Amino acid sequence: MLKKQIPTDQLRLGMYVVELDRPWLGTKFAFQGFPVTTEEELESLRTQCKSVYVDPERERWIPELPRRGEPLRGRVVYSTTTPVEKELPAAKQIYASCRRSVDKLFTTLKLERRLDVPALTTAVSSVTESISRNPDAMLLVNRVRERGDRQLGRAMDTAILMITFGRFLQYPRERLEVLGLAGVLLDVGRLEAGGAAGSKPLDAIETDPDVIAHVMASVDSIRATPNLPRGIADIVVQHHERQDAKGYPAGLEAHEISLDGAIAALVDAFCELTWDGAEGGHVSASNALSLLHKLRGTLFHEALVEQFIQCIGIYPVGSAVELSSGEIGIVIAQNLVRAPPAARDGGDRRERRADLSAPRARPREGAPHLCGRALPHPPHAAEGRAAGGSEGFLHLKRRRFAYDGSADARVTYRIALPKSEEGYGVSVPGFPGCWSQGATGQEALDNVREAIREYLSVVDEQLRGEDVREVAVIR
Repeated sequence: MLKKQIPTDQLRLGMYVVELDRPWLGTKFAFQGFPVTTEEELESLRTQCKSVYVDPERERWIPELPRRGEPLRGRVVYSTTTPVEKELPAAKQIYASCRRSVDKLFTTLKLERRLDVPALTTAVSSVTESISRNPDAMLLVNRVRERGDRQLGRAMDTAILMITFGRFLQYPRERLEVLGLAGVLLDVGRLEAGGAAGSKPLDAIETDPDVIAHVMASVDSIRATPNLPRGIADIVVQHHERQDAKGYPAGLEAHEISLDGAIAALVDAFCELTWDGAEGGHVSASNALSLLHKLRGTLFHEALVEQFIQCIGIYPVGSAVELSSGEIGIVIAQNLVRAPPAARDGGDRRERRADLSAPRARPREGAPHLCGRALPHPPHAAEGRAAGGSEGFLHLKRRRFAYDGSADARVTYRIALPKSEEGYGVSVPGFPGCWSQGATGQEALDNVREAIREYLSVVDEQLRGEDVREVAVIR
């Protein structure tokens, strides 16, 4: 038996205590030698002893219980201190360095069955610093890169998105780094198993013991590695748990899954859906978000899904989109708008109607183009993308689509017009993804008319050549 003395402030759940710094007689402990399995035992040992002797060989891992009443959002206010164009060169270098570190980490794990932590923690810290300054630059670099090795690419995707989401949720810097490290290490157990498992529908119940075993293999590798921040194993073991208790490996109930574990589950699912490696089969980011939204509350944490959609947007950074002008562009930044008061406190969310027979309003000087639709192709494969430099991400290819806007009939559509601190946001419930905004209510109405026209023109384009019918509905 290997006996090691440690101060009780270093004692943690799962450690096996074999001896105290005082006689067992007179303490609350019935057995002379036991594993620490509860917070009460931990607190009792710290109260009665200054140090204890533990047996490292008999230590076992016990997941950290979720903190009761833990708030969804933190209190750290991040501001964008560097424009995306200025942060982009640094983000490219940091990304390349981190990718090399992760690649080396995976190679070392395959050959030597160990994790090389110092280089990884330094790299993830640099990525966190860049995302803290401006998340759009790192998201853009990650999105437009060549896909390459699946395991490596998925690790980078997940880590960067988890850090970005944590920043959006206003978590402290230390927590962002833990999320980033967990993102890299989520599936390291697959490396020892010889590769990635095949994809299945998100709501499929996993029964393959080898697939389930990869989670605990990842946890074992993490626990065997010293100097990793506490909590990473807890995140990794929960990233396949689901809110309906049909996940794995433990089938945890919703209240047993920590927020960080729920974040990992959500981000990992999104990255899996949108991964566009050589085997294909991916879906667009907007379709992936739509699926996650449908599965909120059953598979994924309902409030986190809503926050995640706000974080990355319907058209995430790096998406190829067709603009209302008919041009093709790459999204390089997100203008996040806080949830309007009506959405937060149940205030009045007014409903208006947009009249398409009204004359088109001229967009104000400097107003952005509206996104007509997301394109199915990943941006690095988009035709016409310039090579090198930030200009490559801004390149546009002219491709106009036909639209006859001379409708004689008066057509009205229901819209929601909530007011926020930034002005008025406006959406069309009947047209998913069709929205606009304006400094005033009237400006928002003028802008959404144009958005509806462009939305309908895209629908016409997509239905061209199809057997299209019309039905009349009396309400």
